[in-house]
Parts: sequence; C-alpha cells; structure tokens
Amino acid sequence: MYKRDRKYTVVDIETTGLSYKNGAEIIEVGAVQISDGKISKRRGSLIRFHGEMDPFAFKAHGITKEMTKDQPELEEVLPRVRKYIGDSIVVCHNAKFDVPFLNHYFKKLGLPLINRHICTLKALNKLKKQGLYAGINNKLDTACQYYGIVLKNYHRASWDAKATAELFLKIVEVDRSILDI
Repeated sequence: MYKRDRKYTVVDIETTGLSYKNGAEIIEVGAVQISDGKISKRRGSLIRFHGEMDPFAFKAHGITKEMTKDQPELEEVLPRVRKYIGDSIVVCHNAKFDVPFLNHYFKKLGLPLINRHICTLKALNKLKKQGLYAGINNKLDTACQYYGIVLKNYHRASWDAKATAELFLKIVEVDRSILDI
C-alpha cells in the first residue's frame, strides 16, 4: 500500500531493442524520487551503446549512436542509478519491461537487484476494471492526457520518469489501495 512517508524512485529506460536476452542495451535512464508526496528533480543520462539499434526502438525514442558517442558507459551510469534508488520502492510505467532489463544489467555489474516495485500500467488496469479510469488505453501518453499531466519528449527516459511520477501520485489520489505491493 502507498505510504506517504516511504521513498519511491520512479525509473524509466530507453533501449536498443525489446530484449536484453537478444543483446539489447540500455541507452538512456531517467529517475525521479518521490518523498513525502513530492517529486524531486529529474535525473537522467544517455549511455554510450556499442551494438545495433532495432528500427522499432529507434522509431520510438529517436536516439542515435551519434547522440551517445560522447556519453558515459553503462558501467559508469548504472552504479549511480542503483545508489540513487537505494532501498526505495521502484515505480515504473511498464515494470514487466524496465525491471528485468535493469536487474539483468545490475546483476552483470554485481549491483543489488530491484526487489520491490510498483507498475503504474498494472495499476491503470485495476482502476479501469473498477470504472475509475476511462482512458482509451494504458499507454503513458494516453494516461497523462487523461489526467492532465504534461508529457514532454515522450519516450525519453527522464521526461517519462517525471510524467510517471506525476501519474503515480494521481493514481494514489484515486485509490491508495490500488498500489498494494
């Protein structure tokens, strides 16, 4: 259950493809923290990548190899991200995608895995079944529009993390029990 005094870290990633099992890499990460019901400053970083970009992924986020060539390596960025998360509960819009990706690379780097998380996409499904959400789908941009949240630069990690944090707080306003973990 959502507790105002708990610390939550909203995380979003962009990748070169849909599956780390097929070699897809994390190329951008964004995060914001929620503490005492307030959203902190957005943090984010592009990450240099070495493999190939899936055309579907590129179409979604538009990140090119050229954009990341002078950016830090994954091994430099992810330890900072993990430290920022600390012992907070992680919130993602599509946790079935983000959490396994992050945990795969955290494990490779010997970092602690994410154990507790909340998925706002899953929460929207529950609200929809209760008749408390009437968006045409559960995509982040649709949910943001439904709740009057401004989403700049859709499919860019730090902006998506900020929008997801705002969505999380809106969902909590509608039904605190929806986020039981």
